[in-house]
Amino acid sequence: MASRKPMCAVCRGRCDPLHNPPSARACLHRREGEDRSRDPRSTRESTTPDRGEKIPCVVQENAHVGRSTTATGKASFRVSSMSSIAALIEQACLLEATARKPGNVHPCASFVDLCYDDFVRAAEVSAPILAEARAHGLGPAVRSAVEATRAATGRNVNLGICLLLAPLAIGAAEGALWSGARRALLTATVDDAHEVYRAIRLAQPGGLGQSPRQDVAERPTLPLREVMALAATRDDVARELSTGFLRLEREIVPCLAEAAEHTAAVAVPLPSACPASTACATTVPAVLPALSAFPAWERATVLTHLRLIAEGDTLIRRKCGDEVCREAAQRAALLWHLWRESREIPAERMNEFDAWLRADGHRRNPGTSADLVAAALFAALVEQRRPFPSLAELRAKNGRPLRGRGVDYLPDKGSGTCVVLPTQTANN
Repeated sequence: MASRKPMCAVCRGRCDPLHNPPSARACLHRREGEDRSRDPRSTRESTTPDRGEKIPCVVQENAHVGRSTTATGKASFRVSSMSSIAALIEQACLLEATARKPGNVHPCASFVDLCYDDFVRAAEVSAPILAEARAHGLGPAVRSAVEATRAATGRNVNLGICLLLAPLAIGAAEGALWSGARRALLTATVDDAHEVYRAIRLAQPGGLGQSPRQDVAERPTLPLREVMALAATRDDVARELSTGFLRLEREIVPCLAEAAEHTAAVAVPLPSACPASTACATTVPAVLPALSAFPAWERATVLTHLRLIAEGDTLIRRKCGDEVCREAAQRAALLWHLWRESREIPAERMNEFDAWLRADGHRRNPGTSADLVAAALFAALVEQRRPFPSLAELRAKNGRPLRGRGVDYLPDKGSGTCVVLPTQTANN
């Protein structure tokens, strides 16, 4: 009798044919496990709490992330614990919110109904929930994170971020960020779609509209990835979920890394303090400096944001129409190419674009681009792409403990310079 082929402990032989063709020697999960087990630095095993199975684990290089090289030469990463994943999620969310991106909320600018403190609170309460997505399920994690954010802030702060980071957190927990996230999406069920629909209805995002098939107001009858595919042409977050993060992995994260490389050699003078509002509900942002005055990590984040807007922000398109979306893309593309040619975007041009985006009751807010930036930052942190301000620095310098203390500074890693983060008092 022929020997029975061992079944994968992860998918139990249920791999999607797209990623496991019949000619494959073994399923994707088993091949990844074999790659890790052949790594000479993989010297111990760990037990996953949700399945109780033994899987290879790389030796940690720092408190959060272990890195090894597989037999194929590709780096693999495994985050050491759920608390470490939560810390990376919170760090990515705070980095995205702290960067002074044109048109978005940041420490120097608020909307009438949304301020920087809301993003701090949202990151605090949602990160631990999203980190447990592998144990509790993709859909329930998104719904619970949105519920916690709504309870803490009373607003829709991070729906898109939760949708993107939940599967990425699963991939980080499995030690295979991108393929693990894709597996989570491939195996997501109709029940996961139902939980995500509940989260969307609770968040009440702007410009949602109606769909002739699988409308969010109804109970879905298709798995999560399929209902996201139906919305992919209208929303770039849905597009990432339906395609398994192809654009995020192949374009956006490399764009962030490239921007960081291009900014690393530019001198970073200490920016002067900008006047901060005394109320959270202000719509008058502080004046932005020239882009070269931003710290390197913040400059790379802003440049990535500009690049995404230049390709068309789907939130702007849904709320304002194709013509306004095209104009936003053209304005962002001009700034992006200006930086590519001269390594500078003057303060006048930065503030002109920022003011245009904030006009019309902030309906031109490039929110989808900001969500994608947050996901790219999380991936960069997991993959240890470059140094960023630590979570401890972000918590100490930019959160509510700063309020009432005037101006403080956040150091730029590796340069010894700082970014000014004025105090802002919340009224909620």
